[in-house]
Amino acid sequence: MFYPAIPPAHWLMVAEIAGEVLVVPLAPSSIGQPKPMSPDWLLPRIQTSSRPIPERPMTNDMNSTEEHAFYAKPENQAPQGPVRRRRERLTEMVPVRFPADILDEIRRRADIDDRSVSAWIRRAVEHEIDRQAS
Repeated sequence: MFYPAIPPAHWLMVAEIAGEVLVVPLAPSSIGQPKPMSPDWLLPRIQTSSRPIPERPMTNDMNSTEEHAFYAKPENQAPQGPVRRRRERLTEMVPVRFPADILDEIRRRADIDDRSVSAWIRRAVEHEIDRQAS
C-alpha cells in the first residue's frame, strides 16, 4: 500500500512480509522515477501506537470504483493511528488560469499521482523552485 508522506518523502510504501511490517519512504529522483530514501530521516518522527494493527484487506489491487465502494462502508472509514495535521498553514489563495489543454493534462497527471489538482500544482512549483535553487 502507498500512503502520502511528510517531505522529503512523497509516499510511504508499506507491506507486510512474513508477519513483519516494512515501510519504505519514496521520493522523486532527478529523472522523475520514485527512489528509496534512507528510513533514518523518518524514524524520529514516527509516533508508534501500542494498539495492534487490525487485519483488513489491502486495497492496492482495487481499481478506483472498487476503492470507492470499499470506503463507502462506514466500517472502513474509521481513522487509524494518531491525528496528523499539516505542519504549516497555507497562505492566501492565488487564482491561476490555464488553457483548456494544459488544464486537462494537469488533471490527468494529478489523477495518475492520486493527488488533487491543487496539490499537484503546489508540488510542481516546489519542484521547479528546488531545481532552480540547485
